[in-house]
Amino acid sequence: MISYEIYKLTHILSFLFIFIGLAAYIYSHKKIFALFHGLGLALLLVTGFGLLARLGLTSGIPQWVWVKLGVWFLVGATYSVAKRKMLSPFFQITLWMILAGIAASMAIFKPMLF
Repeated sequence: MISYEIYKLTHILSFLFIFIGLAAYIYSHKKIFALFHGLGLALLLVTGFGLLARLGLTSGIPQWVWVKLGVWFLVGATYSVAKRKMLSPFFQITLWMILAGIAASMAIFKPMLF
């Protein structure tokens, strides 16, 4: 059985993998970008649900988790944005920092939204 702390550490590191992927794309390492982006997204999803199970939230998904899933989807969609060069690297990094802030605030404060 994996402890809560290991899930939490892996969850945070997986988001860092996504940022490493973006840095790789900025420096024209597209294969590394795809690898770190995909690996980070997969780990983020698995460890997120592992954390929910460790918190005992298996009967229903709280509203803050839905927001985090939306952030996960948007971060996943930014792969296409980066690949098509629709935004400059500065705006892409800014977007990811905002999304990371939203996800972190949902996890820390666990607000009831509706």
